[in-house]
Amino acid sequence: MAFGVASCVDLFTVIFYGQGMEAKNAVKTWEKTRLQKLVRHKSGRYYARLYLNGKEIWKSLCTAHFSVA
Repeated sequence: MAFGVASCVDLFTVIFYGQGMEAKNAVKTWEKTRLQKLVRHKSGRYYARLYLNGKEIWKSLCTAHFSVA
């Protein structure tokens, strides 16, 4: 049986994309909170994400408790 160019490309695609590919779970670094300008780092610390004069400013709130933040 002779293989054509199209079948070689299909075979290459299956080998390249199908074999040895594991689904990796992306680790989320930041989590949204109920408040719009408040984000939580994966370490548990809360940060305020503010804009001042068109620049984005991140400030640590030095706490891991939502009620204190």
